Amino acid sequence: MTARALRGVQAIGDAALQAPPAIHVLILDGLPRTGLSVKEVAKISGHKEDRIRRAVRNGEIKADRTGQAAVIPVSELAKIAKWADYEHGP
Repeated sequence: MTARALRGVQAIGDAALQAPPAIHVLILDGLPRTGLSVKEVAKISGHKEDRIRRAVRNGEIKADRTGQAAVIPVSELAKIAKWADYEHGP
């Protein structure tokens, strides 16, 4: 049996690309995302996962903590991009 195509995924993706800039959306693996895990943010930003977790804990970046894991809004990637390069260390 083959996997059934998800209905509306293409429509959601098209709408995400046309969304106003007030809604920050990232297309990841073909799906529109408004929030990312700590691991995904670390991979995208090039920082270590511990650095991202510490930033969430210290309030440097916003995250939704309603579940077991933090969900970081896509808009927070702009803040992370402004972090100094010397934080990576030698």
